[in-house]
Amino acid sequence: MTIDDFSPDPVTKEADRRLLDGALARLGATGSPLLRNLADDVRAGRITLADLARRPELAEPFTAAVNRYQMWNRGLTDGEREVLLEEMDRRVRRMHARVAEEWADDGGEGAMRGS
Repeated sequence: MTIDDFSPDPVTKEADRRLLDGALARLGATGSPLLRNLADDVRAGRITLADLARRPELAEPFTAAVNRYQMWNRGLTDGEREVLLEEMDRRVRRMHARVAEEWADDGGEGAMRGS
């Protein structure tokens, strides 16, 4: 599975690619050594997200990471959770608007080069 599997629209595809790349960069900067290496491998194209799902040795570290996230998420108030969701929505909308503007300015050349 690649980011290309999610949308046929090139602007959406590029915006999603940038958002995923940013999330992987954050994971690479803050995750466990295994998750850092995996994030780097995905960003470099050495492995796909689908490949990761098929590797049984990753089940335990991914499950642990999901459990930590769920514990953190359960500790949020409804108001805190709503603020975070709104901020994520703003980030996605800003990225899509930025890529659409680049695409309109130069026919997609700059949009496909990076964030």
